[in-house]
Amino acid sequence: MAVVYNRHFKPAVLRAGLPETTRFHDLRHTAASFMIAANAHPRAIMERLGHSSVTVTLGTYGHLLPSLDEELTRKLNAQWTNADGKSGAC
Repeated sequence: MAVVYNRHFKPAVLRAGLPETTRFHDLRHTAASFMIAANAHPRAIMERLGHSSVTVTLGTYGHLLPSLDEELTRKLNAQWTNADGKSGAC
């Protein structure tokens, strides 16, 4: 693995203009971040990353999800507001 890392991965990192300290595992975290930003379902992220459970995925990347709460609030508010822009009761 060291040969692949030194001969292929590190030169590719430098060609891409990434920091020299970029590790292979950093790419995995970046991919997970992109999936979360794309609103991928946690189960799909779990399967793609090969985690044993959604709990592992959310425990590792849950800190990236607070913005989803804002999105949920926005969507719930949009459902609550009727076509006239007035809040309505059920």
